[in-house]
Amino acid sequence: MATAFHETGGSMAPNVENLNYTSAERIRAVWPSRFPTIASAQPFVRNAKGLANHVYNGRMGNRPGTDDGWQHRGRGQAHITGREMYAKLDAELGLGGDLIASPDLALRPDVSAQILVAGSLKGLFTGKKLNDFIAAKPTREQFANARRIINPDNNGGKVADAALVFFAALQAGDWR
Repeated sequence: MATAFHETGGSMAPNVENLNYTSAERIRAVWPSRFPTIASAQPFVRNAKGLANHVYNGRMGNRPGTDDGWQHRGRGQAHITGREMYAKLDAELGLGGDLIASPDLALRPDVSAQILVAGSLKGLFTGKKLNDFIAAKPTREQFANARRIINPDNNGGKVADAALVFFAALQAGDWR
C-alpha cells in the first residue's frame, strides 16, 4: 500500500509517469547519467515523449529508434517501465499479450493491483521479494529496505513512514 501511495503521488489510483518536466535542471537532477549538462537536457523540457524515448529506449527491452520508451513508460500503481517488464507481467497475469499491445491496461485498478501484488510477492520487479524484507511484526527499517522491491532509490524512508501509517490502520481495524 505504501508503494502504491508513493508511486502514484499519494492518490493510490493507477496513473502514468509524468515526464513533462518544466526545467532542464530538474531533468538533469533526475537522470544525471543521461544528461551530463543542462544544455543536453534542454531539448526535453516540456517534451515528455522525447524524454521518454531518450531515457528509456535501448534499455529494459525497449527497441532503439521506436516509441517503446514512450509506449512502455511507467504506469499503474507500481509504475512498471520497459517493454520487457510489461511482457513479464503480461505472462504472469495470463493476459495473452494484451498488456504489451495496450500498455494502458496497467491503468485498470484490478490489473494494476494484480501487478503490484504479484510483482512484490514474486520479486518480478527487481528480483527482491516482499518476504525478503518484512517479518510478522515489521519495523520501519524493514519497510525502508523493502523499497528495493520496486526501486533501489533513496525513497525508502519516505515509503517506510507511509507503510507504518497503513500498518497501524490495518491493525486498528483488526486486520490479520
